[in-house]
Amino acid sequence: MNSKRNAWYEKLVSVLIACIIMSTLSIFEAYWWEETFSIAYFTVGTALVIQLVLPWRWLKTKLFLQWLAAAAVTVVKVPEVLHWSKQESWAVTFEMLMNELVKLYPFIWISLAVLVIYQMLLYWSTTRIRIFGTIGTSLIILTIVDSFTPYWLWDNVAVVVLLSLIWLAAYHLHTLQKEHPHSWKVLLEYPLYVVLPMLLVLSIIMLTGISMPATAPLLKDPYTMWKHAKGERVNINLGEKNNAANNGLKSNLSASSGYSRDDSSLGGGFQYDYSPVMTVTTNRKSYWRGETKSFYDGKGWMIEDSADYKRLLSRTKAVGSNGEIDEQRPRPHAQTNEIVQTVSMARDVDYPVLFAAAPVTKVISIGADDAELYEHLSWSPGLWELRWNDQTPQSFPSTYTVVSEEIVLDEEALRTVDAHIQEEDLNDIYLQLPDDLPERVKQLAEEITAEAANDYDKARMLEQYLRLHYTYSSTPDSSKLTGQSTDFVDQFLFELYEGYCDYFSTAMVVMARTLDMPARWVKGFAPGYLPASASANGWMDSEAVVTDPAGAGAYTVRNSDAHSWLEIYFDGYGWIAFEPTAGFSFPYAMPLQEETDIQQPEVPEEKDEPAAPEMSENTTEKTASLIPLLLLIIVPVIGLLFALLYRKKLIGWWTAYRYKSIGNNERIIMEANKLLRQCARQGLLRSEHETMREAVLRWLDEGKYNSAKQPLLQLLDLFEQARYSGKQASAEQLQVVQRCAEEVKHIIAEAKKDKG
Repeated sequence: MNSKRNAWYEKLVSVLIACIIMSTLSIFEAYWWEETFSIAYFTVGTALVIQLVLPWRWLKTKLFLQWLAAAAVTVVKVPEVLHWSKQESWAVTFEMLMNELVKLYPFIWISLAVLVIYQMLLYWSTTRIRIFGTIGTSLIILTIVDSFTPYWLWDNVAVVVLLSLIWLAAYHLHTLQKEHPHSWKVLLEYPLYVVLPMLLVLSIIMLTGISMPATAPLLKDPYTMWKHAKGERVNINLGEKNNAANNGLKSNLSASSGYSRDDSSLGGGFQYDYSPVMTVTTNRKSYWRGETKSFYDGKGWMIEDSADYKRLLSRTKAVGSNGEIDEQRPRPHAQTNEIVQTVSMARDVDYPVLFAAAPVTKVISIGADDAELYEHLSWSPGLWELRWNDQTPQSFPSTYTVVSEEIVLDEEALRTVDAHIQEEDLNDIYLQLPDDLPERVKQLAEEITAEAANDYDKARMLEQYLRLHYTYSSTPDSSKLTGQSTDFVDQFLFELYEGYCDYFSTAMVVMARTLDMPARWVKGFAPGYLPASASANGWMDSEAVVTDPAGAGAYTVRNSDAHSWLEIYFDGYGWIAFEPTAGFSFPYAMPLQEETDIQQPEVPEEKDEPAAPEMSENTTEKTASLIPLLLLIIVPVIGLLFALLYRKKLIGWWTAYRYKSIGNNERIIMEANKLLRQCARQGLLRSEHETMREAVLRWLDEGKYNSAKQPLLQLLDLFEQARYSGKQASAEQLQVVQRCAEEVKHIIAEAKKDKG
C-alpha cells in the first residue's frame, strides 16, 4: 500500500535525477566523442524508461534489464567499430565476433559507469540532506568546470537549479503525504491550489533570472579574488578563441580551439578542443581552405570596405546547377593535380564558406543531390572562396563533393618569376600595411632575405626563419609584453617569440608585404587525423595497412585542426601556399621527376607534421590542464564522503562547540522543547494553556505511546528541575535527558512506521 501511494514521487525522482546527470555530463564535451555522448545519454534514457514502466517490486528485473540495455545501446550506437561477417564455421564466426566486441569495452564501461551512478543516486537520495548533497555536488562540479575551463555551463546550472526546486517541492508534498495522510487527502480535493502556486513561484524565479540585465557582480568568487590578487585577469569566454580575444583578454585567456568567425583582434591563448567538425574523404591530402583576409590594421584582420575590394567581390559568380566553376584567373605556367573531396559535416553549424582544397573548379553534389542548393553557392575567383549564402532559409549542407585543382610545386620554375599581380589595383590590396607599422619589422624581413636572389627564395627564407626561431605555444605568455608596441606582429617578433598559427601566418604576411610581395592571410583546417585502415577481411591488421603516397583516405577533422596560413602570388602561377608555423608542413605535390628523389628523405621529416608531435604534446598539455580541475572536483567529493561517514562525530564536535558557553539547565530546557516540536510533527499536540507535564499526562491517558511512558516521565522530572529549581544540573543528568529524548523519538517513529 505504501509503495503504491508513493509511486508518483519515486517516478518523479527518477526523471529528475536522469535530467541532472544529463546536464552534468556536459563537462566532458571537449573530451568525449559525439558517439560517447550519445551512448551516455541513451543509457540514462533507457534506464529511465525501464525505471518508469516496471513496478518497484520488480527491482532485480529492472536492474538486469538496465544493464542489458546499456550494453545494447553501446553496440547499436557504435556500429562503425565492428568489422565482422559470417565465416565457414560458427566457431570461427563466434571467435571473430568476440574479438570485435572487445573494441567496445571503453564505450561499455562508460555506459555502465553512467548507469551505476544513476542507480546509486536513486538509492541514496531519500532524505532532505541527501537530496541537497546530490544537487550540491552537481552544482559544484558544473560551477568549478565553468570557472576553470573555457566552457559556458551556466545554462546547465540553471537547469539543475530548476530541477532542484521541483525536487524539493515534491519532497515536501511526499513528506506531507506520508506523515499526514488526512491532510494529503484534503489537498488532493483541490489540486490546483497546490500546483498553481508552485508553478507560479518557479516561473517567477526562472523568468527573473533570464530577464535580468547583465551587470558586474557585486561579490567576487574566491577564484576571481585569487587571480586578481596575482595581478591576472579572469578568463571569460563563450567558445571560439578569436571571438574571446575581442574582449581584450590576451594570453591569460584560455579559449577553445576552433574555426573563428571574427579575426579583428588576434591574440590570446586557447585549449585544444578535439571534438570532430567534419570528415573529408579525398584522393589527396591537403589543407581544407576556408576564408581569405587581406586588410591588416595592426591588431588583426578586418573586413575591407574599399572600392577596390568591393570591385573584387563584384566578380563573384553564382555556381550553376551543373556545378561548373570558372576560375577567371589564368595560371598559364602552373601544373595542377585534381583533388576530389567529399565532406561530411559532423555538426549542424552554419559556416560562410565550404571547406575544400584550393581552388575549387567544380561542385559535383551538395546536400542530398538537391540541385536547388546550388543556387546558394557562389565562387569568388579573387578570394578563392566557395561562399555559402547563409541569409537563405536553407541550412548549411551536411555533405558535399567538390573537385579542386591544386598546384604542383615546381620550385625551380617559381624562382624564375616575380611575386607580382599584373592588375595594379589588386596588387595594392595585397600589399596593404598599416601606416604605423614599426620600422623594425621591415628591417628584420630585409635582414632575413638579404642573400636571396629571387622572390621565391625570399618567401622560403621568411618561412624557415619563423619556423626555426619562434616557438609554437597555444598559451603565449603575455607577461613578456613590455607595452612599448601595440602592433600584433611587432609584439610577436620582438617580445613574445612564441604563439600559434595566427601569430606565425600573420607575421609572414606582413613581412612579405614589406618586401613588396603580394600576400594574403588564409584560414581553414589542417588535414586532420587519418585512422588506420582495415584489411579486406574486416580485421584490423597493421601489416595490411598501406599508406597512400598522395595521402588518400577519410580524414577526421577536429576543432583542434583549425589553422591559418598564407598565400603569395607569383606571376603565371597564381597563389602559392606557405606554412611558417612551427610543427606544421603544407602537403605540396611535387613535379613527377622529383617525387622519387624526395620520397626517401621525407620519411624521417614526418616530425614536422602536426599529427604525430601535436597529439603527444597536446595530450600532455591537456592532461596537465586537467590535473587542477580533477583536484578541485575530487577534493570536495572526498570531503563530502568523509563528512557523511563521520557525520555523528562531526555533529558531536559541533554541538560541543556550539553549547560550550551554555549551562546544563539551559541545554535540558532546549532538548525538552526540541522534543515537543518533534512530537507535534507526529500528531502529539500541546495546547496553549497546557504545561509540559499536563500535555504528557494527557497523551499517556489517551493511551498513545504507552511504551514511551518511562523515558517521558524521567525527562519531564529533569526538565522541571532545570526550569524551576535554582540547582544547576550535572552533565550526567543532561546525558539522561538526551538519551530519554532519543528513546521517545525512536518509539514514536517505530509506531508511525507500523501504523503506515
